[in-house]
Amino acid sequence: MDKILENLGSLDWWFTGVFFIVLAGILPRIPRVLSAVPGKLRSWLRYLKRNDLLWVRSIRHDDVLILHQVVRTYALMIAFVVVCLLFFYGFLASPLAAIAKTLFGKIYIWLFSTPIYILEVAYMRQRDRMKLILKYRRHRLLRPNKLFRLTTPPARAVRQTTNQISESQSL
Repeated sequence: MDKILENLGSLDWWFTGVFFIVLAGILPRIPRVLSAVPGKLRSWLRYLKRNDLLWVRSIRHDDVLILHQVVRTYALMIAFVVVCLLFFYGFLASPLAAIAKTLFGKIYIWLFSTPIYILEVAYMRQRDRMKLILKYRRHRLLRPNKLFRLTTPPARAVRQTTNQISESQSL
């Protein structure tokens, strides 16, 4: 009985008890929350794809904007490679290898390498957008041109024209 009274007076015991009470209240709700994640993720991905397709639709006929996007893609790729090389050179040339064993060193390296991840995601997104532009641009270029169809006479008209020419020559 003395141990129970001693535990009731201890903050550690109360924090442990409150933690398990909160955990017991949250655990039954976890499956319901996790079941909604795929639907929300799917709708978010559809939203991103829709925005990309609308962007491609607005830009696909303008050659200057397409060239700008191509240059931007290659610039992001070069910036990503340069930042990676600088990071690895800095890691090898500085005493970071010795610092990396401490918690501060690991946090420092993580913060120092964050631009690499940001540039990588930006480059991959830009590359995918360029693939979409080129895909839909290619479809537009492969489609027969209406002007070409209007200027090319059908075979029947060619026969009529040659018949008219032969009749005029016989007269």
